[in-house]
This record gives sequence, structure tokens and C-alpha cells, in this order.
Amino acid sequence: MSTTSADLSRLAFGKLGVGEVLPANPPMLVARFTSESLQFQPNVVASPELDPSGQVRDSILTGSASTGNVEFPLVRSVWFHEMLSAAFRNDWGTGVLGYPDPGNAGQYLTRNLGVDELIPGKMVKLYDVEKRFETPDTPSYHVFRKAGVNTLSLSVSPNELLTGSVSLIAGELDLYNADLAGASYADPGQYTPLTAPNVTEVNIGAMTAAACFSALTLAFGSNMRAIDCIGSYSAREKAIGRFEPTIDGTSYFVSNDIIQSLIDQDAFPVTIALGDGDGNVYEFFYPRCKFTNATAAIPGTNQDVMLPVSIRALYDPNYRYSCKVTRTLA
Repeated sequence: MSTTSADLSRLAFGKLGVGEVLPANPPMLVARFTSESLQFQPNVVASPELDPSGQVRDSILTGSASTGNVEFPLVRSVWFHEMLSAAFRNDWGTGVLGYPDPGNAGQYLTRNLGVDELIPGKMVKLYDVEKRFETPDTPSYHVFRKAGVNTLSLSVSPNELLTGSVSLIAGELDLYNADLAGASYADPGQYTPLTAPNVTEVNIGAMTAAACFSALTLAFGSNMRAIDCIGSYSAREKAIGRFEPTIDGTSYFVSNDIIQSLIDQDAFPVTIALGDGDGNVYEFFYPRCKFTNATAAIPGTNQDVMLPVSIRALYDPNYRYSCKVTRTLA
């Protein structure tokens, strides 16, 4: 073999433990993915010194960054569950939430989360990301240290597989020619990817105008930033900003309900349930949202009038979160 085929590559994530160090004999989470663009980005400076040759005397590596995305089919897997928890900056089943008191209108009770529930937290979750290439002579390995999830988005289009994208911010790059010592790589599973026909619910408040979507994207951003320090070639640590969940979509324009809601700045709940047809369902509940954009334009002949919309999810002090994921696993 004289080339390196993408079809033989593997992408695996090792969760960092105490001290932001990969533990001994780590269980690596193998991703079911379609492509990735995580790249080492060096900062190389040409020497500014004057030289009698009239040419550049040296080139110096002064720092680096590593960023990129992982594109994947939306499918039940341990890796996907871990990426969701990293985007939400929390562990599944961790935290306290509020819910309406069924016997007292307008009042809320509290409870601990169940093991299949996830709400936003304040944890910085980091991973060593390993890319394995089947190069001609011996496999090659690229390991990106201390990678964090900046954003995660999920996209739905009619008659298509549901897809996702994870945006990563990483640190240093190390090169190897063998699996990480003591690491285990479990098969990521054979569950069926989720499809658009199995989106069981898209409920935008009480507005029936949003019943038919031609596109839908759920995004969860942590506003992660890299912290550069003197004495290090790459970011020494990661910090997170505020958690920002958004929804963008395009619906068929049938009434002014959504545009009026934008003008009035009404607050409303949103529920979106994504399934795979085998009983695995991920329900995203946003208790308090507002429209940030909704504009109808008249297209050319033989076309439908569409309504692109943008929704921002807001923190609800009664529910104690801006978004909750509930997974039902078959």
C-alpha cells in the first residue's frame, strides 16, 4: 500500500482525570464519525535580524494551537453521550432541577436529576484525542492533548440522517506509532443512526405555524477559550464562558404567529424529540425561549414562502436550567 486511506482511520477520546492527566490503562471512547478537521496550527516566526546575505537567517516555532471539528451521524453511543455531557459542562444525572407542582399552580418543586437526564453545569471536561492512520509502513498516531468541547450542534433535514458536529479546542500534539500504552478501544456499537422521519416532536410553544420544518439545528455553546501562558508552546488550560443553547430552523410560512411573537418578545417553551426508530430517543426541553429572528421573503416563481427563524434559550429560575436532555434507551 502506497497511500493512506481515510476509510481505515480511527478517532478515539481518552477522558482526563485528576490533574488533567490521562489515567493508566485508559478506556478510549471510539467515535462513530464521518470526517474530522482537528489540526495542529503552529505559530512560526521568521527571524527579524538583519543579515549581510540579505536573506532570512532562521525560522522559530513560538507557539501553537489545535482546533477543528468532528462531524458524525447522530447515533446512540457512549462517545456521543460523553460529547453531550462535555458540551453541557456536566455529568449525566448530576444536579437539582425544578418542576411544576401538580397540586399547586404556579409553584415549583425540586428534585435530583435521574441518571438519564442532563442539564448545564460549570465543569471543564478535557480529553486526549487520538487519531490513528493506517500509513503504508506502520500505523501513525496523532494525539492532541487537553481537548475541550467548545460547541456541539445537531442538524435535521427531511429524508436525511441526523448529523452532528463537535468543535474542539486542544493543546499540544504528540506523535506515536502504537496504541496508547494499556489503552482499550471498545467497539462503538451497532445502533441505527437517527433519521428525520423519527423526529417525534417539534413543539414551539403553542404556535401551530412552526409545525412543518424544512431544516432544524440545535446548538450548544460553552464559549470555551484557551489560556496562553509564558513558558508553554500551547494553551496551558481552558476556561468556559456562559452556556448558550440556540435553535435555528426554516419553517413553511403559514401565518404571522411567529413574527408577532418576535415583535412582542414572548417567552415560550420548546420541546424537540429525536429518535432512531428502535426506541432510543433524545428529548431536548427548553422551558423559556424567545425568537431573535423571523423574516419572510418572497422568492421566485414555483417556490414556497419560507420563514427562517432563530431562537435563543434562556435560563429559567423555576426550572433551574435553560435546556434539559432526557435520553430514553431501548
